[in-house]
Amino acid sequence: MAQPNSPTTTPSNSGAVAEDGPEPKFEVLLAELEKLVGDLEGGKLSLEESLTSFERGMKLSGQAAAILNAADLRIEQLTGTADSPKTAPFGSL
Repeated sequence: MAQPNSPTTTPSNSGAVAEDGPEPKFEVLLAELEKLVGDLEGGKLSLEESLTSFERGMKLSGQAAAILNAADLRIEQLTGTADSPKTAPFGSL
């Protein structure tokens, strides 16, 4: 069994997202965040478990925000910005 403070699992998660290793998918991050929120809102965690879950949630939230920012940048690269949209002749698409 993993220790409560091990890098891949906490008392309130299933270890679905490792803290080190390849970048997790956004959907996996979101699912784990939803589980953490449910656990925290359930009120059955000890104070220490709640703090550990909150810290894990903040880290996952940062990772998810980074993925969304990268996706936003890719969209801007493809389409331009609202002030300067990319345009192309209809036939060239």
